[in-house]
Amino acid sequence: MNSAGMVGDASRRVMVPPAPMAFVECERRGGRCSRGGAIHKAIRLRAGIAPSSLAPTPSRPTINTEECLCFSSAGTPSPGRNPMMGQEVISQVRAAMEHDPDINLHTFPIELQLREGALVLAGEVEHISAKRKALRIAREHSGDQPVLDRLLLRTSRHRDGDGLRGAVLDSLTQEPVFHGCALLDEHLPPPDDGSDWIRVTVPQGSSTVRLDGQVNSLSHRRLAEVLTWWTAGTADVDNRLHVQPAEQDTDDELSDAIQLVLDKDPSFDGEQIHVRTRNQEVTLEGAVRSEVNRRLAAQDCWYVAGVHAVHNRLEVRP
Repeated sequence: MNSAGMVGDASRRVMVPPAPMAFVECERRGGRCSRGGAIHKAIRLRAGIAPSSLAPTPSRPTINTEECLCFSSAGTPSPGRNPMMGQEVISQVRAAMEHDPDINLHTFPIELQLREGALVLAGEVEHISAKRKALRIAREHSGDQPVLDRLLLRTSRHRDGDGLRGAVLDSLTQEPVFHGCALLDEHLPPPDDGSDWIRVTVPQGSSTVRLDGQVNSLSHRRLAEVLTWWTAGTADVDNRLHVQPAEQDTDDELSDAIQLVLDKDPSFDGEQIHVRTRNQEVTLEGAVRSEVNRRLAAQDCWYVAGVHAVHNRLEVRP
């Protein structure tokens, strides 16, 4: 840590704030952080866009962060919880990942490192479920240490920079849901009339897509991220879209977003799949025509931000 209190390399610095500190709810976890049952919130650094689950107010500044950093609400470890340090936390996280059927550490190893108090996950994963579950496992076993996700999804096609940005913009343009939304590259300013807009940014040489802007529902926010994930060449998505007016995230809202995503997937008939969500755990029931489609339906759920688990009860009926 340098004198300014920064962690990480110069291009992706995250400030570790002292306690006590001001918090806003964690956008990437739907306003609810379930680490160990303790009440956690995420501080959002970097001036910019308000979290989608919160409307900006004079007492709550519109701040944003490059990462979701979960701390206890008092800025100190929760009562009865001692933070684990060093090799102990790494060993426990790795052991839990080894036992997860969706995480293949032998073919796709995940690097775990402690860097100035933060647990960093890095490497390449085969499926989106592995990325989501690895991050969740790390958070569940890391005590009150922040967890930084540097995992990249293996892509079947190499794209970066302008090529990937153009492909994402094409995908969003073709989606009728976004026909009333201004879709911008990094050089165009947003509209000044308060209407919806999405800016797509991909640094040259990178396969990480950043989405900035404003949309009118959580479903729009989630669908934009899923379509970006589905774009060939995308290895990671940094979704900073703000929902205006703000909406309360619920299990029903999550189910609706998943149903919308399943309806968009041409691999199967989404109407034959019933989605139920409880405490952000999704259950799929119904029928698909093949085991491949059964697995694809589960992966589609994991592309949706806010999903904590998927219980796949789909039947195969050729």
